[in-house]
Amino acid sequence: MNQVKTLLLGVFVTFLFTNCDTLLVASRSTSSGGKRTSGGSTSGGGKTIELKKTGGGSSKSSGGSGSGSSSGSGGSGNVVKTIHGKASYYHNKFHGRKTASGQIYNRYRLTAAHKTLPFNTKVEVRNLKNNRKVLVVINDRLPRTSTRSIDLSRAAAERIGMIRDGVVSVEMKILRR
Repeated sequence: MNQVKTLLLGVFVTFLFTNCDTLLVASRSTSSGGKRTSGGSTSGGGKTIELKKTGGGSSKSSGGSGSGSSSGSGGSGNVVKTIHGKASYYHNKFHGRKTASGQIYNRYRLTAAHKTLPFNTKVEVRNLKNNRKVLVVINDRLPRTSTRSIDLSRAAAERIGMIRDGVVSVEMKILRR
């Protein structure tokens, strides 16, 4: 029952702060006590919920990829930058290996590698051939010598229908963090 209340509280807090400049992220970890801890977290029943403030009022985006053209954001207030380039996807042999961010690559998750974008940046990738889109999170790095702009996980590549082609032209919208 407490887990249901906690979940509902998390959904409510997320709903409240969806359109704010700062984002509160709820994370869970196990705890042995049932007391209030410093840093805005509360624990009870062996679970800890910690609210972390991320980001600020201004958005920053590091430079785009070496290839392709880039332009300012379109009409959407959530898009920081739009970049055009080539996309490829990870070979299955990388499944289960560590990425540059320290996370383990999982071909079933919607993740991607980029040369310069900060880890945890959300990017909407659109296949220019069929207009299918996918939202991915950057958690790995491309080699600096790569001619590609982004390398998608297998699941992301399937979502935008690029498995057969292997490499496709894409539009990448860098979203506000």
